[in-house]
Amino acid sequence: MIRTAFKKLKRSPTTMYLYLFLMSFAFFCLANSAYYLLYIRGLHAWLYTSYSLFAIAVALCFSVYFSDPGYLQQKKVFDLVALLNEYEPSSVCPDCESLRTPRSRHCNLCGRCVDRFDHHCPWVNNCIGRTNFRQFYAFLIVQAMYLATAFVSCIMYFWFEISGSDE
Repeated sequence: MIRTAFKKLKRSPTTMYLYLFLMSFAFFCLANSAYYLLYIRGLHAWLYTSYSLFAIAVALCFSVYFSDPGYLQQKKVFDLVALLNEYEPSSVCPDCESLRTPRSRHCNLCGRCVDRFDHHCPWVNNCIGRTNFRQFYAFLIVQAMYLATAFVSCIMYFWFEISGSDE
């Protein structure tokens, strides 16, 4: 009996749900502790910046999730043997039975070929390719900026709590 070497992978939104839960939980905890104290201290611009970065990060996460990474069109009018006879074997995807561009790869989770395939990101549950590179990098930059503001907010919170001063 022949068994497959690897278990077939399939796309699962679990890590994206985990990301959204962790972001929301952290934001809720910050809003009830550090952000509340910073609001009382009059640091409104800092708080609005942090709020907006959180909202932009979540919006960009959904934007990357729903975007098309640059899937190659599958043409089912040809059969695989005809494609292999006409084109070089490295330019034909045996799974999709379609022609590939030079920098495209087949994603095992999505089951499709992606132009300029970078990786399949489990946090946004989508492939990162030619058409959503910019959105994904913007998501990473905004996420890093939000985490930095949250970290600085926590430091300011602990500083105000330890110092005990009213100013």
